[in-house]
Amino acid sequence: MISTKRTVFITTVWLFLIFSLPVVGLAEDTGNLEGIVYESDGKTPLKDARIILELFERGKKTGNEFKSNITDSSGEYKLENVPVGKYKGKIMLKGKHYRIKRVDFFIHVIKGETNYVSFALKGGRK
Repeated sequence: MISTKRTVFITTVWLFLIFSLPVVGLAEDTGNLEGIVYESDGKTPLKDARIILELFERGKKTGNEFKSNITDSSGEYKLENVPVGKYKGKIMLKGKHYRIKRVDFFIHVIKGETNYVSFALKGGRK
């Protein structure tokens, strides 16, 4: 006959495995994106910008968006744990209010990897 302590131990281990496996699987199906946003000169970091990714499947928007931090004086942005997929990106700038800067790009987030993508705006900041 199996002892009560051993039964509790085995049950606990099984429950842990059952509930932790889906989390581990999800974590592997994400990637990261980071880089720097520059002014039009390609050298001066752009402050108060945000990168927004819109997930596309079969050429259509899914409605899922992922937003980066707002850049500080270093111009650095970061998006973490973004689900694997193809995205259309855009840059939003902060002035009196946020507005979309027509800097569109496409990027493919790859499982378990960090993509480093930096941008320089075209023309002057308006």
